[in-house]
Amino acid sequence: MILKGKYQQGRRLMLGAVVLLAVTHICGYLPNSAPNNLPVNWTRIVTFIPAWVWVIAWAVTAVIAAWEMIAQRGRKAISLTVALCTATAATYLFSYIVTILNVGWGSREWFYLGLYGSFALIVSGLLTKIGALKRGGIRTDD
Repeated sequence: MILKGKYQQGRRLMLGAVVLLAVTHICGYLPNSAPNNLPVNWTRIVTFIPAWVWVIAWAVTAVIAAWEMIAQRGRKAISLTVALCTATAATYLFSYIVTILNVGWGSREWFYLGLYGSFALIVSGLLTKIGALKRGGIRTDD
């Protein structure tokens, strides 16, 4: 019973973090006094995938996370977050390669590649671990 409560508490915490991450990204793409003034690290990725695609993807993720928090689930929202972080990392990798070919060394896109890629790997590892615990007989009722 204690494990089930801890599991549900952890799931709510992860889903709350998904909502916060998604809303942060959505707000980052909103225009300000200079309509094309995105955060510096996002200017490269909108070259390859338009900002509206990112906004819709993060908005869908936020809505699903909020719904799953109410429904006491969480697999879809967290999986979408991992997929979006992986897509962001892949976009930064592509952007980094293009920058090196066109401009040369010195770009900092590798930082965001590592940031989003490592986040996706950490969450994927945690989900794999939880799945292994469930298969091993520890019930979490999810």
